[in-house]
Amino acid sequence: MINAAKSLIVTAPEDLRRSLAKLSRKDLRSALPALDPGADGVVLALGSLGRAWDLQDREADAVEGKMKEILEANAPALLAIFGCGTVSAAALAVAGGGNPERLNSEAEFASLCGAAPLLASSGKTERHRLNRGGDRKASRALYQIAVTRMSYDQRTKDYVEKRKGDGKSKKETIRCLKRYIAREVFRALRHPFEVKGPSWKDLRPARRALGITLVEAGNALNVGFQKVSYAETGRLMNVQFLEKYDTWLKSQAKEAS
Repeated sequence: MINAAKSLIVTAPEDLRRSLAKLSRKDLRSALPALDPGADGVVLALGSLGRAWDLQDREADAVEGKMKEILEANAPALLAIFGCGTVSAAALAVAGGGNPERLNSEAEFASLCGAAPLLASSGKTERHRLNRGGDRKASRALYQIAVTRMSYDQRTKDYVEKRKGDGKSKKETIRCLKRYIAREVFRALRHPFEVKGPSWKDLRPARRALGITLVEAGNALNVGFQKVSYAETGRLMNVQFLEKYDTWLKSQAKEAS
């Protein structure tokens, strides 16, 4: 939808084109349905596209919400993996199948997901190449988790720097990360209800009992209040952040007592 909208915006009247070109994806989606078409066919098309875009996103959000409910009821350990969102968790759950106990080892699961690099050494140079077999959706999910961790997880950032110092390329490092993540996912599939750390359901009641606002909590944790809200509503299954938030709330409760 975003590409179709941008293609149409190029042909829109100059004033409208300038105003729409500055908008983010989210703001553009909201602005298009509200356009007054008048006698301009391009503006009419943009408004129609905006309404279809909005409907599509709402339907996608509803489907993702239902997927999350199913995962929370059957495999919460997958959602608790750092960087594993609803769509990635669903892809990995499908790859594991209805009987994950039939997978004999984490190496077998990694191979199933195409995350077991193949040896491609030459002479004294030890190299591994991409395994193009296995479940491509599961492989993509592992890749997405790896990329997320490279941006937001300090331990992963340190690991990437270490591998870079060893002469490994970014692609090789990501393959190593995918293999490690596959090991985590395998354990989560075999033990789907073993979730470490505090429950997100306890965070909001604890904060409200202390009379702390979302903004105050965010400032204390050096994050935006939206992240705190996501953690309290189960939309952010980041065990490290949940533990940090829970520890801070307990320290506040101790000071207040």
